[in-house]
Amino acid sequence: MYVAITITTIITAWYFVLIKRIHSIENKLLEKIAPSNIIAPTIISKRNEESSGRHQLPESNSTGICSCGGWQKWYYKGESAPSCCRRQTAMTVLNLVDFFESKNISYSPNGGGLVSTVRCGSLSRYEYDFDFDIYNSSQAKLQPLMEEWVQNENQAGGLLTKWGVTVGGLKWISNGWGDFNRRTPRGDVHLDFGVLNTDPPPFRPCSFYGRIITCRDDAAELLTQKYGADWMTPRRWCSWNDLRLCDTRDELEHEACIQARQEMRDGPFCEMHPDLHVGTTGCSGSDVAELLHNFSSSR
Repeated sequence: MYVAITITTIITAWYFVLIKRIHSIENKLLEKIAPSNIIAPTIISKRNEESSGRHQLPESNSTGICSCGGWQKWYYKGESAPSCCRRQTAMTVLNLVDFFESKNISYSPNGGGLVSTVRCGSLSRYEYDFDFDIYNSSQAKLQPLMEEWVQNENQAGGLLTKWGVTVGGLKWISNGWGDFNRRTPRGDVHLDFGVLNTDPPPFRPCSFYGRIITCRDDAAELLTQKYGADWMTPRRWCSWNDLRLCDTRDELEHEACIQARQEMRDGPFCEMHPDLHVGTTGCSGSDVAELLHNFSSSR
């Protein structure tokens, strides 16, 4: 009996020594492989007790006119887009998603909209535009449907009575670049549409401000091709004309997205949708796995 207890005690002690050693090796490995623009593992493990705020609509910080024009005035200074602009964009996107789904229109975010949705479940803090791809459609097929949406939202209390929406990619509107309605002093939302006469790709659920929407299943591969292996690292455009991203990372966005992804993994999002797009490693992943995956993809 005594011998059995002693053996059990020794095994238990060695187990904890082994676990501690594994954690030490893991941290050293991460410190070694992580480039200077990757957050340190010790910071990754810390959680802010407050919510990331990415799973509900942004609060409007404007009591008067919400001006969303002149994005350079905040973008290149490292500041956030006015929260009222992000709120207007998010509300417009969710309104359109409801309409698309009611009409059985196959859609997915694309471009920066897909990046921020998969990476953070929201818009990036410095953006207020959004890109959609529409599948199995054409300009002629989509036009009457979108004109129906415009008519509905121009009714009293409708979305288009509250702010203007500038749109690209719909050829019947000013030959591909114009407005769903006249721009107003309240500012405008900017949307881009890709209208594709192809069958939709396989989809997976995404969370956008807590609302489940459809995203391409191959989002990670597509975004790697378009933006590079480090697309999960939030970086602003240093030169939009040259399509050149900055070398430095937006730290506030990065830390908020780490927390937002963990909230999705720990909360009802992944419980209800186990295949939810959460970064590159999904619901069963972690920040460490995310870091290792992104590092291996960049080699």
